Amino acid sequence: ADILLIESRKIWGTVDAALLNPGGIRAGFPADTLRLLHIMEVLPFPNHLDLITLTGVQLMQLLDHWSGKGGIALSGLRMTIKDGKTTGVLVGQEPLDLNRTYKIALPDYLVNGGDGCTFLTGRTVERGAFRITDLVARHLEEMGLRGESLKTRTDGRIRIQ
Repeated sequence: ADILLIESRKIWGTVDAALLNPGGIRAGFPADTLRLLHIMEVLPFPNHLDLITLTGVQLMQLLDHWSGKGGIALSGLRMTIKDGKTTGVLVGQEPLDLNRTYKIALPDYLVNGGDGCTFLTGRTVERGAFRITDLVARHLEEMGLRGESLKTRTDGRIRIQ
């Protein structure tokens, strides 16, 4: 999700958050050399990254949908899941404002109503020209060229109570 937020900001400029449904992630990366085949195993679906504009109320509906399923991969947000419901949402460093609009990068699969997200259809969407797999591959290749390695960590962006 962090890579999707970075890459979506390169494409669209202002993007508040990026989310990736857990069902779209099918494996983990190996601890050693990362190859394109590994990326395709992790992200096997040909989904494109889209940018959707949601009100705070609609964003809360999306987060509640995923809280009921145990969570979602996200970047740019922090939240707590309590009894299958979303609480304490921060967008960046600010509390979620139900009256504001937010730009959220999502797989087109979700924007088109997949995985129970039919409530997203009909919203303002900027269709992405890039597949998520390609964005992740490009980003990781650029990291490699800079001599950086991929480091993962948990940072408490989703807390479960």
